[in-house]
Amino acid sequence: MGSGVFTDKFETEEILSNTDRDGISVEAALQNIGYDGESPAKPMEDIHAYLEVHIEQGPVLEQNETNVGIVDGVFGMSWLEATIYGEADHAGPSPIHSRNDALVAAADAVTAIRRLSNRFSDDVVTTVGEFSVSPDSINVVPDEVTFSIDLRSYDDDTVARGVEHIEKELETVCEREGTEFELEELWRIPHTEFSPTVCDIVTEAATESDCSYQRIIGGAGHDANYLNDITDAALLFVPSVDGKTHNEAEFTEWEDILAGVDVFARATNQLADQN
Repeated sequence: MGSGVFTDKFETEEILSNTDRDGISVEAALQNIGYDGESPAKPMEDIHAYLEVHIEQGPVLEQNETNVGIVDGVFGMSWLEATIYGEADHAGPSPIHSRNDALVAAADAVTAIRRLSNRFSDDVVTTVGEFSVSPDSINVVPDEVTFSIDLRSYDDDTVARGVEHIEKELETVCEREGTEFELEELWRIPHTEFSPTVCDIVTEAATESDCSYQRIIGGAGHDANYLNDITDAALLFVPSVDGKTHNEAEFTEWEDILAGVDVFARATNQLADQN
């Protein structure tokens, strides 16, 4: 959010008013931890370049026994919310074949969405991370299910076709189960291509540092995505053990951290010498 405000993608007031599940706003949370500064969250001068180092959040570098990943670009994505409407019935007296079960339709949709990468390209990834069932009772046929869909690919046309395919899958499963659905796209962002010039400087720095490195495509958004819109940006990855992230098992070996910092420092010095 901060880098989005910094680069004028979002208005400051818009972000500060966002609330979490407990109703706490970003502004209140910043105040609680003493981070509600008075200076505007905007560039104070022209930025020559931007460089960021981050954990990979995936398994590729570790599998390839590589210290550093030089990121050429990042996936585009679409966030969707699907709601399926059925009819609530008693779990006992209601015959199976007369039901309009929203959860059965949703389950079919989720498995179809999971198989989407097999129909498109290897870099397509789909995730259903939020799932809500109503009335959420052990002896009632669900009449409403809402779930999120995260769809990503490096090809923007593939993302667009994927959204269309998801809508068709929902039509199919809902027709089969006698239910209805709504599909809302919450967010769509195109893929990011980082500065070839800065990426080449990072590659030169990695060569000088004598660490192992490779060029790579990233699957998750970072501050560099937004900064790339206002300056030449690049992103470095260091390996995530077992590819784990957003998980208590998240860990990176010190050897890889030191390699990443060394490449970062060398590239930063080269960029500073240009300015």
